[in-house]
Amino acid sequence: MPNVRALRFNYVYWARHDYRHWYQFGWVPVTVYAMNLPGFLAGRSLLTPLTIYAGQTSDYKELALNIANFPKFLQLAFPTAVLDHYELLKRGLMVLTCLILLAGFWYLRRLDLTPQRFLVVATWSFWTCTMFLPSMHDRYSYFVMVMLWA
Repeated sequence: MPNVRALRFNYVYWARHDYRHWYQFGWVPVTVYAMNLPGFLAGRSLLTPLTIYAGQTSDYKELALNIANFPKFLQLAFPTAVLDHYELLKRGLMVLTCLILLAGFWYLRRLDLTPQRFLVVATWSFWTCTMFLPSMHDRYSYFVMVMLWA
């Protein structure tokens, strides 16, 4: 999921700023693969950096892992329904998150994106993903905690 958030955030930055520097986002996959080089040398697949987070939702059949968010509320309020309809709820929560982000970015599109607002939008988008996406860990909220502390 962090890869998805980074790509979405980079797109917002690119869409709202100077288009001449779009090629710099090409460094994202280069960096991801460079950091995973020891794993590749140990025999991991080249697709592992892309599939690790997608497989996580299949490995852990819980809507939330050690975090108090909306999926955790659903998990606690309706435990048997969550177990019976996990895949449907997982997809529904992904759609809900996308709708919230689209509504937020639709509202923000007419605002001037100053450096301070850029950080606020980044914090809001990360927090939205952490609060509504399924199978999130508490560690995914560290960025939000640091940004809210500053």
